[in-house]
Amino acid sequence: AQKCFQKVVNYYGDAYCDIKTDAEYYSALCAIEMFNKDADYLITKFIAEHPESPKVKFANFQMGKSQYRKKRYKKAIIWLEKVDTYNLSNEQLAEYYFKLGYSYFIRKDYEKAGKAFYEIKNADTKYSAPASYYYSHIAYINKNYQTALEGFQKLTENENFAPVVPYYIAQIYYFQKKYEKIIDYLPPLLDSATTKRKPEIARIIGVAYYYTSKYKEAVPYLEIYKNKSKFYTREDSYQLAYAYYRTQNYEKADTAFQKVTGKNDSLAQNAYYHLA
Repeated sequence: AQKCFQKVVNYYGDAYCDIKTDAEYYSALCAIEMFNKDADYLITKFIAEHPESPKVKFANFQMGKSQYRKKRYKKAIIWLEKVDTYNLSNEQLAEYYFKLGYSYFIRKDYEKAGKAFYEIKNADTKYSAPASYYYSHIAYINKNYQTALEGFQKLTENENFAPVVPYYIAQIYYFQKKYEKIIDYLPPLLDSATTKRKPEIARIIGVAYYYTSKYKEAVPYLEIYKNKSKFYTREDSYQLAYAYYRTQNYEKADTAFQKVTGKNDSLAQNAYYHLA
């Protein structure tokens, strides 16, 4: 197709007419779709030579998509910000807001990314679920946990995001101190968790049981975390020690409490109290 458009361009030579202008535009568009090396050059040339053409508005969009596809997110933002969204179809609009939002997300400009994702997260397009995920992720890292929770809960049935959103939901329940919800929600996920995720999931379940005074139930999960985690802390050791103590497993409690007594702080004082 590009060769046909180029023949039209060559036929009209230096003459100026709408047919030639359109042919130049579609020739550049074909170059983008075929990943031709001269694609960016052809689009920028078209924009420079035909600034008054109505197709410039779409050319900016195509150029932005080209930069996005090449993972040149800073340049993608520059071109996408030039787009007049009024001229885009609903499908193009969804693609526009997602790719603009994702480009800002990669650049860690979460405020602008969130605004772009917000425009389409509740729409019915192929970009809406990913937009909702990233919007919720931004809310999560900004500690807007309720907003994040509501977004992630809507994705629990989505085949692309169902494997990952439960871990966000569990973390949010933990931060919100909704321990009973953790106990109801998280244990079934432990068996199917990846090796990397399993220790942290076990810790959250164990802590939930711990803070609801269900020490017998807490012990096996806290033990999993102790045996599998690379980030085991004195606080973690104290919780397991106290759970042992409350379940009358005093020998293990003493061993665990001993690991807490290395500093002169309230945690060590509490450990010494139970060792006495």
